[in-house]
Amino acid sequence: VILLSAYGVASTPLFYRFKAVKDIPSSYFFHRRTIHGRLVQVVNERGTDKGGDVEKPLLCLVRHLSPAGRFLSRSAFELFMKTHPAAGEGRFDDDLLRIEIAAVREPPQYMSLGYAERPGEWLRRLADQKAPVACKLLSRQARIDRAPKRQTSALAEFNRPASEEQTAVCQIRYRAGGSFFRVDLAESLVRQGRVEISSGMFVTPEDWTVVDTSDRVEDLKKDIKYMNRLERAEYEAAKESVGRWADPMVRESRQDLVKEIEFEEEANIFQKVWRWFRG
Repeated sequence: VILLSAYGVASTPLFYRFKAVKDIPSSYFFHRRTIHGRLVQVVNERGTDKGGDVEKPLLCLVRHLSPAGRFLSRSAFELFMKTHPAAGEGRFDDDLLRIEIAAVREPPQYMSLGYAERPGEWLRRLADQKAPVACKLLSRQARIDRAPKRQTSALAEFNRPASEEQTAVCQIRYRAGGSFFRVDLAESLVRQGRVEISSGMFVTPEDWTVVDTSDRVEDLKKDIKYMNRLERAEYEAAKESVGRWADPMVRESRQDLVKEIEFEEEANIFQKVWRWFRG
């Protein structure tokens, strides 16, 4: 009776959590709902060639927290992870959400402050801290299974999405340095000069397809404003030569942005007015 009662309590909404991206209802993506969890791991993924420009998404694994689980401190959370039965079987990867950080991509190797900073190093430190995160669900992507199955039409199965392997594209907010207020993770990474802005809100690798997303005009307008915000953060990072922007090779590769910064710093008022007048 006690075991049945405990199971019943654990099945209530107070203790329910998503164990895989495929478990998240489509309505969560259409309405851009926010879920809460803890960042536990950074995933290394091969890049996608976009016309010679390789886009490598920033992927991480997040453990979704139930409403009750959100009250756990970091030490209580780590103790739970160590004592959980799945810890001894190495099955925690099956219990985590695969999340892509929206609007940014991993940059090539760069030199910063006299040493080579490994890609994703700062983000991995954040994962080691099991940082609590709030993930706004923007899109669900699924790998396309191109291998036809027996006893079915090969054409019908050629582009069948594999429901078991999915990624949720999210805007992620986290608490920085013990602050009470959350800040945007992608904007922090851009402002620190540790990532590049991607060509859109998300990177869709080859053999993957978008399954669920919002196509409402108001959401698309919000995406444009968000990308503009990241571009302003990138401008400030390049202006202050922080992170990857301290590397001369990076600055050489983005002459358009560097020249814009030089113009704003060196041009007189008449040159700026003339430029504005010419459009």
